[in-house]
Amino acid sequence: MGIMTTLYTLRGSDRVDVSNAVGGNRIYLGRGNDIVFAGTNNTIFGGIGLDQFYVGTGGGNNLLTGGRGGDQFWITNDDTNLPTEANAILDFNRREGDVIGFANTSLSYASLGINWNLRPSGRDTIIEAFGQDIVLLQGIQANRLSESNFVFS
Repeated sequence: MGIMTTLYTLRGSDRVDVSNAVGGNRIYLGRGNDIVFAGTNNTIFGGIGLDQFYVGTGGGNNLLTGGRGGDQFWITNDDTNLPTEANAILDFNRREGDVIGFANTSLSYASLGINWNLRPSGRDTIIEAFGQDIVLLQGIQANRLSESNFVFS
């Protein structure tokens, strides 16, 4: 994909990788359990299904909408290669089973408040790791999140 491209996927489990694309892309995922690797400055809409969004590296500044189903938003790939700008998750839904994932990291739920934090910002929550903002959860208050909303690997 180049810059300012629009991509639609159909039914099925698709894999989309725009991690090295220039940015400004709009991606609409169809029904299915899709996997997306986002780079910088993309807008991605999940469809119905158990979608996985990987936004742990790159420039960040992606807008993510999971859609219906228990989605996984993987916001780190390791402790040192964090997005340079925060990504935004626009429809995090605890009731549908959405989770926020930290991959290949020393972080754990027990280290909340030490190496990573949930910071209220009006009606939203900012997740920071190692002093850097990495995700904005739109419309989710920090005190509504619990250990079951996070995955660490």
